Amino acid sequence: MLNLLEYPPFFFFSLLLVIAAIIIYFTYSFKVLKVVENKKLNLIYSKIEAEKKIAKEFKNSDNDVVVFNNKTQIKLQKIKVGILNIDFTLRELIHH
Repeated sequence: MLNLLEYPPFFFFSLLLVIAAIIIYFTYSFKVLKVVENKKLNLIYSKIEAEKKIAKEFKNSDNDVVVFNNKTQIKLQKIKVGILNIDFTLRELIHH
């Protein structure tokens, strides 16, 4: 059987090759993973921007709804006052 301790240069050279191969593998894996994760982050960022745009549109539409609601309330108040005036006028005509 081959004893690696009897051949220190071979052992260290083999160990150095294994370490170099591991470093190259992890460096390559890291770069690939970095590219993939950057793509995912960019996709998420674009989705967030789209959601912000939609939220802004909804916020503006909420303001439109509030304005419309206020106008409707004002019109209803005018109608109520008109009805009260008509009712009062009819009562005055009937009682006189």
